[in-house]
Amino acid sequence: MNNHELPFKQWIACTIAFSILFFGIVVLFNYCCSLRTISTTTTLLEKAAQKLLQGNPIAGLGDDKAYDDRLFQKILIQQMTSVPDMIVIGSSRSMMLRKKNMTLPASTNFFNHFLASASFEDAIAIIGMYEELQSALPKTIIFGIDPWVFNKKSFSEKWKSVGKYYLNLLRRIDYPVPYNNVNAPFDYTRLITLKYTMHNITTLGTTPLSFYVPTTFALDEFIRDVDGSVHMPLKIRNQSQEETMKIINESLEKNAYQRETFDALANVSLFEACIKHLQKESIVVFFLCPYHPKVYHFLSQKKSSSIMTVETYLRHFALHNNIQVIGSYDPNSYDLTTEDFFDGYHGHDSLVRKMLN
Repeated sequence: MNNHELPFKQWIACTIAFSILFFGIVVLFNYCCSLRTISTTTTLLEKAAQKLLQGNPIAGLGDDKAYDDRLFQKILIQQMTSVPDMIVIGSSRSMMLRKKNMTLPASTNFFNHFLASASFEDAIAIIGMYEELQSALPKTIIFGIDPWVFNKKSFSEKWKSVGKYYLNLLRRIDYPVPYNNVNAPFDYTRLITLKYTMHNITTLGTTPLSFYVPTTFALDEFIRDVDGSVHMPLKIRNQSQEETMKIINESLEKNAYQRETFDALANVSLFEACIKHLQKESIVVFFLCPYHPKVYHFLSQKKSSSIMTVETYLRHFALHNNIQVIGSYDPNSYDLTTEDFFDGYHGHDSLVRKMLN
């Protein structure tokens, strides 16, 4: 045997063993950092929810990319001392529905549970949270319904972080459950990436999220009002019409409105079963948020667009089930213009005021 062969094999074995050990330490370090982030974020969201429910607006959390807004809604419902008289469920296209814009009596307990990029599962999960965590439903439920609710292709799995409430509600209404269980998706591959490791090293010992109670709404950041609605950063609220049109034109060029494009309505039987379940205890109201005029024209001209098909179906269903419909996807119904929007999907407060007046 060559005298150098054994030491060389030992060197190879030691190198492999060291690499496995180092790799394992990195994975364990990143996993522990992930657990710490989840724990500290949950604790902070609990404090933020407490402040909000005490009647304080909150700022500093950022947008929905900074934290799990589904978890935040669960915490809010869990901490409520009484069930609101009226709530809003739906996507961020419903976020401008505020108590003051709705011209409700001062005594009305109103809360907006909108979620960014909300799917139908999200909306039903919110209802499930009330049934399980509060054992009661609000008297009135305003359901902001977007066309993609009836798109069979799922564009988001964010709902899975609160998916058990969705599945449990389906079981309560004896509707076939598509999954036995769901879990929030966790990207385990990031545990081995250099980028995630360096991020954890540089942020070690810091708080991943923070919030504060603002003394003014004239701030260039997201502010969640006491009724759950959100005020956009000041630069977006003061955005020029030219800037808005630039955003819309770029989104059209990138084909950003694929969610509204599908051939046939899906989820209809599930939708109707859930609505009829809600009507046993609550008054249900449909809210159809208008699109920007240029986006609506674009979608209404597309052969595969669902926008008019969905609205026709919803109005027909509402008519035969004693449901009030507020709004329309068509902005021309309310003489809306570019000044009422800050992009193709979302409107300023003026949009709601024009609709309700």
